[in-house]
Amino acid sequence: MGVSAAEATRAANEERQRQEQAAAAAAESARAERAAQDKAAAEATARAQADAEAERKRQDESRAAAQRQEEETRAAAQAAAEERKRQEADARASAQAAAEERKRQDADARAAAQKTAEEERRAAAQAAADAKRQKAEEARAEADARKQAQAEAREAAADEKRQKAEDARAERERRQQEAVAAAETRSRPAASQGSRAAETRHEASSSSGGSEVSSRRKTMTLVGFQQQQGASRVFVRTNEPVRYTVSEQDKQVVLELENTRVEFTNNTRPLDTHFFATAVAKVEADPGANRTVRVTIQLKESARFETRQDGNLITLDFQRPAR
Repeated sequence: MGVSAAEATRAANEERQRQEQAAAAAAESARAERAAQDKAAAEATARAQADAEAERKRQDESRAAAQRQEEETRAAAQAAAEERKRQEADARASAQAAAEERKRQDADARAAAQKTAEEERRAAAQAAADAKRQKAEEARAEADARKQAQAEAREAAADEKRQKAEDARAERERRQQEAVAAAETRSRPAASQGSRAAETRHEASSSSGGSEVSSRRKTMTLVGFQQQQGASRVFVRTNEPVRYTVSEQDKQVVLELENTRVEFTNNTRPLDTHFFATAVAKVEADPGANRTVRVTIQLKESARFETRQDGNLITLDFQRPAR
């Protein structure tokens, strides 16, 4: 059966409308899809921008942190460099101070060595001079001792000659007295003779040694000094045994010879013995009161001594001081 044109047109219009509606709906859907896509793209863009901003911010912070760290590193390096420079300067200053101190110590050591050498040279020169002076003094002392010994020998010979003359004169007087007494005896009765009293004096013994001491005036012929083994000796020689006393006070010992004289002034010269290794510093003899002779022994320090008399010789031995 046939379709009318009107129906075909109406069907065509309806189909066109339906297609237009479908197209419009598709267009709307497309617009909605585009809008959704645009929105999603905008949100994605916003998110991307936010992420990018965050990333930029993070990178800025990282760069700032890196810059700060770099600055801190540079500051630390600069501080370390300055510290090394300061330490090096301190080390140089310390080294220079140490070098100057060593130089000063070396100079002090050289000065001390020079001073010590100079002192040793002076000490050696002084020792040589002292030895020379001591040798000269010992030579003078020996010469004085020889002179005194010679004077002693001369005085002893003179004393012996005088003594023999006195003995001869006394013998002549005794014989004359005996001759007179014999003549008187012959002229008197035997009963009147009686026993003749002797006029001789009793001779007392000396202070030590047991020698008999006469009543005659004695003569000191020598005073001297000798170095003995372990002791220093002061000796006094007389023309015959003599009574004596010894007194000690502080650093002085006095030997006093009774009824004695000094015939030669040479025997009153002081004996200076201070340069010997002895406690004795000086020995000096002088005429004392009441016809005595005082021999004064001056000591450097108190020392033990022993006194003895052997015939015409009196000795005082002083212990050597400990060195």
